[in-house]
Amino acid sequence: MAIYKGTEVKFGIDLTAPGFNMDTDDFEISIVSGHTTIKGIKGNPDAASKIRIFSESSDSSSSGESGTNWYAIAETDTLDTGHLKVIAKAHIPDANAADGVRTEVAVAELGILSNP
Repeated sequence: MAIYKGTEVKFGIDLTAPGFNMDTDDFEISIVSGHTTIKGIKGNPDAASKIRIFSESSDSSSSGESGTNWYAIAETDTLDTGHLKVIAKAHIPDANAADGVRTEVAVAELGILSNP
């Protein structure tokens, strides 16, 4: 998917791991393109952050299910052109980890950032 530099890209986040709950546990999202990186942290609405992470409640009347969907909006104006990679770090409570929290990392391709 082509994404033009300057676009505010919105995408869904669906992190799963044993013992991890997106609604209660911490996670962070980074986007890398070329030699540039931007980062956002769940629950940290820093005005200077180029990635905003938030949740929206969903209600599917046909299935009767409701839940929370997580999203990020990323500002691409400071990123280099090239392949956009999303890197998610989930911080999972785990009594067996040295500090009580285990970190898992997942990487996905978001698209290709181009000049308009």
